[in-house]
Amino acid sequence: MAETTASGVRQRGQRLWRTLWNDGQGWILLTVSLGWALTIGTRIVYPALLPEIRLEFAFGYTTAGVLVGLVWAAYGITQFPGGLLADVTTERTALVAGTALTAVGICAVIVSPLFGLLVLATFVMGAGTGIYGTSRVTVLSNAYPDNDSTAIGVSQAAGNVGNAVFPVVAGVSSAYVGWRLGLGFLAPLLVVVTVGLWLTIPATASPRPSSSPARELVARAGGALTSPPVYVGTGLLLALMVVYQSLTGFLPTYLVDSKGASSSEAAAVYGGFFAVAVLAQLVAGLLADRIGVRTTIGVFASLSLPGFAMMLVADGLGAVLLGVAFLSALLGCFPPAHSYLVNAFPSSIQGTGYGVVRTVYIGFGAVGPVATGLVVDIGSFSAAFLALGALSAVIVVVGYALPSTV
Repeated sequence: MAETTASGVRQRGQRLWRTLWNDGQGWILLTVSLGWALTIGTRIVYPALLPEIRLEFAFGYTTAGVLVGLVWAAYGITQFPGGLLADVTTERTALVAGTALTAVGICAVIVSPLFGLLVLATFVMGAGTGIYGTSRVTVLSNAYPDNDSTAIGVSQAAGNVGNAVFPVVAGVSSAYVGWRLGLGFLAPLLVVVTVGLWLTIPATASPRPSSSPARELVARAGGALTSPPVYVGTGLLLALMVVYQSLTGFLPTYLVDSKGASSSEAAAVYGGFFAVAVLAQLVAGLLADRIGVRTTIGVFASLSLPGFAMMLVADGLGAVLLGVAFLSALLGCFPPAHSYLVNAFPSSIQGTGYGVVRTVYIGFGAVGPVATGLVVDIGSFSAAFLALGALSAVIVVVGYALPSTV
């Protein structure tokens, strides 16, 4: 029986491998996923190095928070321009522009001698990651029309590998060679991926570029935004981003201040959160292509609910780890949610329309950490976790009730 099960798993794995690598499409998936790992890794590494940056430039904690917010603000603002760029040129152009601009921003940050230049370079760096963000989803959705959730799940999982690995590499590097090289090691990797994207993604990877002028594309995207699948899907992703940004923003602090963990223990648990998320997103992508996006979103959002309760009562490292593992399941909602929303737009305005909604849900999602901090200040971490758990319960309901995109 065990041999039969193992054989079945192996055969499914072989079929999946053939599907993802059919006609050379695997190179598109590989380079796009590497680019995503590096761009999202940049946004995670930068705040990890802020203590050393703060000491060098002699600014306070409030300014440090503003710099982190600037990275995310730039990331959110440039989602729409990045999608529009893909529609009026090609997705390859937008992806290459995103990784190249991120590399330029990193180089500008690490050579900035003045604080004002550091702020400007930080915005450029965040903007590059934002330009990349929209097209890496649409190009995979078009390259894998029958398995887009699986492909997007692989890409999402690659991003979480970057989240788990790059901060550790940056921390070790900065301890020996300083924070500038602790961030700077990402720049040459981005250059390599930029070349890889240009070589592996054909200019005809999707039905675009559109022959319509940019103004017409924006107008058509605006009309599509009023359809139920788009505004319900956007609301779903907004709720997901609020919970995600709040959890990732406060989980280490919660572990140290409320659970008595050391900074190193909190960092290890934080890395574990993203490590489990890798598996969750891979499985979610596969399931969504087989049982549908609604059921998959509902299942993974439901799996996260025990985690919120466990974090309130957990006593000991083992219980905390189990609670964090359940919380990580929420990230499995992202691949099917992205796939759903991309397919809610006509192909000719996919980049523009999806870029608009990404700007909306990422930008407004940044309210989550601010609101969570306020709840902690006037109440407690318990109240904050209860609120986030309640919002996750809403995600379960909305996930099952998503309108049809047909």
